[in-house]
Amino acid sequence: MIKGYGIAHTALTVLDVQRTKKFYEELFETKFDMDDERSFSLLEVGVPCWFTEREKKYPNDRFDERRVGLDHIAFELKTLEELKRVIKRLGEMGVNNAGLERFAGKYPYVAFRDPDNIQTEFFIVKEL
Repeated sequence: MIKGYGIAHTALTVLDVQRTKKFYEELFETKFDMDDERSFSLLEVGVPCWFTEREKKYPNDRFDERRVGLDHIAFELKTLEELKRVIKRLGEMGVNNAGLERFAGKYPYVAFRDPDNIQTEFFIVKEL
């Protein structure tokens, strides 16, 4: 049997990497360096996730989790206080969200859409 130890990273394709970078810089309240002219990562804040802009583009394309592939991405938080801070930050940014929700009535999270319509969450992986 091959053993896995978790997900090493996720890479998401976006239409405009600079627009996405600006969104995540505002959300995380930090600056991210570009890895090259078409990608950056959230490693600065401890999240192994890359955003990449491809040469070939479909200009009017939008993410849709109902198609085969990725449904959403969730960033892990540890405390309810951290989650409340994220919800406050999303509100300050004018990002639509439903506030604190609970998956299966147990696990706290907040869900929202990024500039490419990718459903994104901050999620606590324990019952609180």
